[in-house]
Amino acid sequence: MDGSIRWILFPYRELYREKPVTGEIEFSTDGGGAIKSGVANISVSDGFTTIFSGDLMGDRTQILSSPMQISLSQGSDKYINLTQWLDRIDVGAPSEGPGIVGQNYYGDHYTENSFVQKKWVEEKVKNITGNGYKIYRALLNNNRGTFDPNFIVLENTIGNIEWDRVDSGKFIGKMSGVFTENKVWINAKINALYTKNHVDCYSFRGSEDHVSLNIFDVTDKSPVDFEEQYGFIEIYVYD
Repeated sequence: MDGSIRWILFPYRELYREKPVTGEIEFSTDGGGAIKSGVANISVSDGFTTIFSGDLMGDRTQILSSPMQISLSQGSDKYINLTQWLDRIDVGAPSEGPGIVGQNYYGDHYTENSFVQKKWVEEKVKNITGNGYKIYRALLNNNRGTFDPNFIVLENTIGNIEWDRVDSGKFIGKMSGVFTENKVWINAKINALYTKNHVDCYSFRGSEDHVSLNIFDVTDKSPVDFEEQYGFIEIYVYD
């Protein structure tokens, strides 16, 4: 005996009409076992189950299940993979296709947790802003007592710029790899009524990772701090 199970099938009409099969088939944990029919194969081996159909070198589908992983694949370029070794769910599809496609359009019912692709969003934002630029527009606003920045964002297609107060009247806006040399324009203005002729600001690109905003007294160039709203800033990043 080679350890295989051989099934002898009788005509369904004669054997199974009144006697459906029940019970379990238990394979050894040492080597497992399989059920095969043509190009279809179901194999079980101590916690690992594989359902396979097709040709290894051609069209095929496969489902793999184990305590550490479950995956579903069709061909060599369409798959869904969940595994304990990764902190994500991998989904693959041919790069020349449309990716994951819903049978219906769900845009009218999107919620805050709905998924869309990052690249698609960026291209849409670029088309909306027009002429190949992104913009960050905010009201200059500082917390009362601490002078820490609490800018009020009115429009933002650049991304999450994090502002810090590094000294009196001096602020840095940080975002990694965004502020490309010769591709940034900043417009800032102090427009609080009682400071119109006495206080000004100077803003500039510091590096690819940050921009600076300095607020000063025009008479002696000394730094100035404000509480609450006192001006605005616009940052353009263009192609």
